[in-house]
Amino acid sequence: MHLTSIRVAALVDEQWVSDEIERLREATVVNLEEWTGRLAEEIGDRFPEKITAFHPGAMQESRLNKVGDTEGITLGIVAPDAREAMLQHGRDFKAHGIPFIFDPGQAMTLFSGDDLKEFIELANWLIVNDYEFQLLSGRTGLDKAGVAAPPEPALPR
Repeated sequence: MHLTSIRVAALVDEQWVSDEIERLREATVVNLEEWTGRLAEEIGDRFPEKITAFHPGAMQESRLNKVGDTEGITLGIVAPDAREAMLQHGRDFKAHGIPFIFDPGQAMTLFSGDDLKEFIELANWLIVNDYEFQLLSGRTGLDKAGVAAPPEPALPR
């Protein structure tokens, strides 16, 4: 059964809808103010030359998808998704011996320098543009050589 937005609106309390829209608007303003502050700190004098934002929305549930639950995976990619899901999927690919690409894209700002170093260590390939590399380098302290040849971990994971 397909309901149009007009029919759905008739099925719910209009005050609840109004309150929910206002709650989402306020949450968006708070998030944008927080992101703006974080970007200004990271970019400095060039702010707001380049602004990007990413909200995982429904992808918050993607952490429930386990790499080990699917047979026949020979190559993976960890691309913008919910933060915890990206971390989990990268670790799962490595644990199952599946080579994978790490492409943080617009989700770059979700990760600390340590998180990014872990991805660099786990992934077989890294895909970033010039701007993303500047963010990655700034957060990790790694230059191109450090990213291309990460040090071996002292202890196996």
